[in-house]
Parts: sequence; structure tokens; C-alpha cells
Amino acid sequence: MAKAHDENFSQLLEKAKLTIAQQGKETDAIRSVLKHMNLDKDENNPDLYAFISDTPLARMLGILDPEDKEWEKVDKARHQVYNTRDRLRNKRLGTTKAPKKVDSSGTEYIGQGDEFVYLFYFRTYKQYAESEGLNYWQCNIGCTSEDSPENRVAKQIGGQLPEKATLSLVMQTNDCVTLEGLIHDKLERQGRWLNPEASDVIGIEWFSTNPTEVKDVFYSLKLLEEERNTKYMRYQEAKKFLADSASRSKEELEKMSEEQLMEYAEKSLKNSEIVKEYESNN
Repeated sequence: MAKAHDENFSQLLEKAKLTIAQQGKETDAIRSVLKHMNLDKDENNPDLYAFISDTPLARMLGILDPEDKEWEKVDKARHQVYNTRDRLRNKRLGTTKAPKKVDSSGTEYIGQGDEFVYLFYFRTYKQYAESEGLNYWQCNIGCTSEDSPENRVAKQIGGQLPEKATLSLVMQTNDCVTLEGLIHDKLERQGRWLNPEASDVIGIEWFSTNPTEVKDVFYSLKLLEEERNTKYMRYQEAKKFLADSASRSKEELEKMSEEQLMEYAEKSLKNSEIVKEYESNN
């Protein structure tokens, strides 16, 4: 357990505060803090509570106030703590606890964020498609914000299987539900969705696709997002320019040369068009 004379403990807590509940980010700060903790699933480390003045941080670390009975109802926070402890426990023991039902040896991670959209498939379907000269096969595209992609897939596929699921692609994001919906929608519009009402598929997240195609969809969505952000920034800059222009006095304008007035008029017209176009499309 942590000692009162541990001068680094409070600093480590502050660093851990930023990342403790983030999936897949076992930072040195987190490991340093949790090495003081009992990592057993049901251990709330009440002895450490006195060292933490930040109650939300204590909850993220899974350190329960002995007087706080209500926190037991916060299932989401508790599961985040347990999932984080599982990863840290494996790190401490020097093991990699990969779910036996999932092959993640070749998983490709792209994007940034603390939530995940993942693609997995069963190797047999891919091999059959390739034997038929096809480049598409049954792939499942799902998402998770509280669990690792490996654990989520392992829970999803059941316990009696002839082969492991292949976790091929993981896309990191800060909003997995939105990203998953956009990818599903794009693939459905391309005729890739395997409708369970019109096929033998069980579940609504199966698509006839491949990891490369889904990765391309992800990057095209990122480009659209960057383009939208750029347009929004231009819009905000144009609005500011027009607002500043409206506040200019007659005296200021009279002090401008003819060349300056022409340049000012052109900028005003251009920024007016930017604002008008953006507002008409949004």
C-alpha cells in the first residue's frame, strides 16, 4: 500500500487521472500508481482512499470510500476499473492474456481515441471466398467503449466454435457508436450488408467486405471530417471578420486609401460568400 511519505504518489495520481479509464493505454503513471494497489477484482483498496482528495479519480482507480455506499450502483465505472486492473495485472505478471477464442496476432490498429470499432471474421469464410476468386467475405463490424476489442469479440462469439475468430482491424476513435454507424451506413449503401431477414446470417453486423475496404471507408470518413472542420474554421473566421467590419467607425474607413478600401471590400464580399454558403448547407 502507498505510504504517506511517498512524495511521488500525488503526482502520479494526477498523471493517471488523464488516462486510467482509457482502453489500451497502460502508461507508466498508471502502473506506478496501481502497483500500490491490490488488483484483485473485488478489492476496493480502502486504505488508499485517504491519499486521494479527488473523489472522481478515486472512483476511476477503483478505490472506494468506505462511507460511500452509492458508488456500488455505478456499474459502468466499476467495469472500467476491473478491465483496467485486468490489463495492469497481466502487465505486472509479464503475461499477455489473449482470449483463447480470438486470434489477434495480426491485428492492425489505426486511428486515435479511447473507444474502438473492430472487424473480425472466421478464416474458413475467407479461404472459401478466395477459392472462388472472390475478394469479399463475411466480416463482422462492431464497437466497444468499455472493453478491449479482443474481450468484446470473445464474449460475442460464444463458447463452441470450430476455429478462432480473426480480429483483423481495430479503428480507434473517441465516439465508437457514431463511427460504427457511419461505416455500417456506407457499406449498406454499397450493397454490402448481409440482411438477416434475407439470408442465413444471425445478427445485424455482418457485411460482405474485407479489412482493406473497411480501412478505406474509415480514412474517407476521416477526410470528410477534416474537410468539415476546415470549412467550419473558415466560417468562424469569416464571421469574425464581418463582425469586426460592422464595428468599424466611419472615421476609420475614411482614413483608408483607395487601394485599401478596394482590398477591404473584396475581403468583405469573399467572407460574406463563405458565411452564406456554409449556413445554406448546414
